Amino acid sequence: MKNKLLFICLLLIAGIEPILAQYTVSGKVVDAENDEGMAGVNVFIEDTRTGVITETDGTFSFKIENDESVNLMFTFIGFETVTKTVPGGSDINLGTISMSPSIQEMDEVVVSVTRKPEKITEAPASISVIDSEDLDLMPTYNIGEFLNKVQGIEAVRSGVIGVGINARGFNSAFNVRMLQLNDGRNGMLPGGTGLPAGIYNTIIKEDIERVEVVVGPASALYGPNAHAGVINTITKDPGLLKELLLY
Repeated sequence: MKNKLLFICLLLIAGIEPILAQYTVSGKVVDAENDEGMAGVNVFIEDTRTGVITETDGTFSFKIENDESVNLMFTFIGFETVTKTVPGGSDINLGTISMSPSIQEMDEVVVSVTRKPEKITEAPASISVIDSEDLDLMPTYNIGEFLNKVQGIEAVRSGVIGVGINARGFNSAFNVRMLQLNDGRNGMLPGGTGLPAGIYNTIIKEDIERVEVVVGPASALYGPNAHAGVINTITKDPGLLKELLLY
């Protein structure tokens, strides 16, 4: 009988010991800039990676299944990680834990006509930019003729001053497959003629800031008339132009 009582006591002690060897950690996580509670912050033990996430008001509470000290980590996207050392043995309230936004320096990116960060060397189409300095060096007033110097582009004279732009073998004086834009607006004549609406004949080269040339299919961005490519003529802002030209 005594042995049975001793055995029962040992079982009770063994069951009580795990209950005693744990403690509760609680607190509140706030934004360091406005002291507002942060919901969804990950709170976990560094070694075991077990823990909880904060409530909508930023509070948290969870039990640690031993009486040893642990390192608690607080992580949230866009904020710097915070680490707190918690002494074991008894329940503890960490109070307010402030998290500061993290500032990360990004590398420079180049945005091309594909509307996503991309290097020119990795673009699926050939991209060229002719600036105003290059235009000043050309011995002709007709910009269309100067485009002959761009790789993959061929200019064909149509009449006295008319110029048809071709690329990728679509050679014609009336090429409707090479879309020509003026400050991002369609500069083609209606009716399917393929002739520019006075872009290269009425705009003097001194008024042009740059000419952007995309050799290759661009219909996904510019519509069905950009089979062979796109030429976008960007004019200078008259409000910023502070020079007087005399002819």
